[in-house]
Amino acid sequence: MVNSQVVVLGVVAAAGVSVLVGYAVTRFYFTDPPRQNVDGANGEFSQAAYMRDVRLRNQDSIAAVMGLGRRDIKAAQDRVQSGYS
Repeated sequence: MVNSQVVVLGVVAAAGVSVLVGYAVTRFYFTDPPRQNVDGANGEFSQAAYMRDVRLRNQDSIAAVMGLGRRDIKAAQDRVQSGYS
């Protein structure tokens, strides 16, 4: 007679294999086609522009905490913007 632990191990292994096969079949037959990147097209939302704005705002708040004046912040913003254009 086969040990019950071997049967349980076989059932668990079969379940794992069936999950992997199901994932592979689903991924192969039901994936969405790749999408075109529309960032920046026709003046629409641009992720790069948004992140640049977030970095500048963070730089402003850090500069304010460090006690830098508006002139120093403006010079730092100009340096950052010239690097991303």
